[in-house]
Formats: sequence, C-alpha cells, structure tokens
Amino acid sequence: MNTVNQESKSGAIKTLAIIGFIAAVIAGLWITVQVISFIPSAFTSLASLADSLYGQGKTLSFSTEKDVVNSGESLRITYKPVRSDGSYVFSYRCVDGVTAETRNSDGTIVRFDCEQEVTVASGVLTNVDQIAEIMFTSEKGRFSDVPFTLAFIKVDTTKVLYEKSGIVTVVNATIPQTGLVIRDTPTKTVGNPVVAKPATSPVVAKPVTKTPQPVLHKKVPVVVTTYPVSNPNGFTDLEITYLGVGDMRNGIFVPNTVLKTDSPSAFQFAVKNIGTKTSDDWTFSAQFPGSDESSFNSSVQSPLFPSERAVMTIRFTALDRTGTKSLNARAMTSSDVDNGNNSFAKSVQISN
Repeated sequence: MNTVNQESKSGAIKTLAIIGFIAAVIAGLWITVQVISFIPSAFTSLASLADSLYGQGKTLSFSTEKDVVNSGESLRITYKPVRSDGSYVFSYRCVDGVTAETRNSDGTIVRFDCEQEVTVASGVLTNVDQIAEIMFTSEKGRFSDVPFTLAFIKVDTTKVLYEKSGIVTVVNATIPQTGLVIRDTPTKTVGNPVVAKPATSPVVAKPVTKTPQPVLHKKVPVVVTTYPVSNPNGFTDLEITYLGVGDMRNGIFVPNTVLKTDSPSAFQFAVKNIGTKTSDDWTFSAQFPGSDESSFNSSVQSPLFPSERAVMTIRFTALDRTGTKSLNARAMTSSDVDNGNNSFAKSVQISN
C-alpha cells in the first residue's frame, strides 16, 4: 500500500512540474510581447522629452521686448534654438534712410546693408534661450516700419531650414512729421560756434472770414522718453558708435559720404550707457584729418543713465589734402565693465 501511495505522489509532482513549466513559458511569452509593444512608445516619450528640453525642432520662434524702438536703440530678439547645429542669420528689408548694426563675436559694432544676411549666432543643441541685438538708425523718416527675418541654416548647407519674420517701427523724434531734418539732442559741437541770423519780422496777413468747417481729429503718435532707474548693484558699460561724416551748414550737421576741402567738415558719434547702473563722469578724445593730424580731448561730461545716449559732433577745417584719411574716437570712464566697445576707427574720403 505504501509503495502505491509513493508512486501516486511522484506522478502528481511530475504532472504539476510540467504544468508549471508550461505556465512559465506562456508568462514569458506574454511579457516579451508587452515589452516589444512598449518600446516604440518609450522611444516616443524620450523624443518628446528631448523636444521639451531642446525645442521642437520643427519651427523657429522668437519674441521681442517691444515693437517700437528709438533710432539708435537696440532691438532685443529672444529665440529658442532648434534641435540642430547650424547658424542663425538676420536680415531686414530696405527702407529709405534706415541702417542697422550688430555686434561681432569680438564685441565690435559692424553696420550691414538691407537684404544682407548677417550671422548673429551659431546653433547648438541647448535648452537656453538666445538673444540677438540689432540696432536700427533712421535718418529720413520720423516713423519707419522695418520688416525683418530671423532664419536658421543647417550646418554644411546654404539652404534656410526655418525662418520667421517680424516688423519693428523705428522712431526718430528729431525729425518733424513734415520730413525736415533737425539736429539730434543732446548734441555738442566742437569748433567755432555759428551765430544764427536773426529772424525777420513776420508778415501779418489780413483776417479772412471763412465758413466754419467741422473739426477733423487726427491721432498723432507721441514719443515719451523715460529714464530707467539705476541699479546700485548693477554695472556700467559705455558703448561708442560711429554715425558718419558730413558738412556743417548754418550750424547744422548734414550727412555726406565724401568730405570737401573747401567746406567746413564734421563727424558724429554716439556714446550710450548699455549697462544697468548710471555711469560716473566720463570724457572722450578724438583724432581727425587736417592740415596736420588734429586731435581733441573733451572736458568732463555728465553721467549717463542706463540706456541714455549722447550724440557728439566734432567740427574741423583746413582740409588741404585729398585722398583717404582716418579718424577715430574713444570714450573713457571709471568702472566700465567692457572697454572693447569704447572706441572706433574709420576711413574717410576727401576730395576737392
């Protein structure tokens, strides 16, 4: 009897072992199927995570702090890099009297023409927003609408992969709405002062009776200039920008591309505090053409608030030699965090 029971138990154990083995194989196959079906969604999730960290890689998006800037003021364009290596290029449409400048990688300011693509940054795989600064200058219109485009060109190609366009209004408050050009303020002229002619007495016209007409109201844009508050824990950074050469006519600077030996000449530049703290007193020096190379050292200038700009006009005469000559200027102050943008040197053509 014991022998029969032992054989029965042994057979039952073998049967259970076979059933367990088959169940384990089935469970393993089921788990394998589930893992295989999960892998594509897992990779999709990882790709989505990468897109959220480094940008979607399907579009180029940017934003600007404002859509209206004063002439000589920088337009800050904040953009999110795409998920690819390459270059970001900026271009703007041609608008009469409007020019643009940007800063090179070495810190120097360079002017570039309309419809010209200028590289503002090189694309890398990063999740940090990038900023491009473009400074527009308007010399003919009080209000100039300038269309622009930011584009991405993939590495080792010349084809634009992504691009986005925008528009900015450049305001030159020194130009009246009639289109007449007046001097930028504040402007300081070095040289012999020009005495303005006394105005002639106005001619008084006889009153004419007219039928009253309905008053038509016109909206006129008003430019309001405010000085930002200086941050006592901030920094000072004076930036000097060459504006151009020209002639002095009745005490007014008139831009020109070539100087004449028989005309009073001048050149202009701007000094701007692009930092966040009001500067200390500052000075500037300049060298320019003449019968012998002339130079000028300024007196102490008043401090500049953050974003405040002073336009300087250097007047000179005695141009007795034609050809290509050089001129330069430099601004100096204490506690300036970047001296690389404190000077410039330019060449100018002089003719009879």
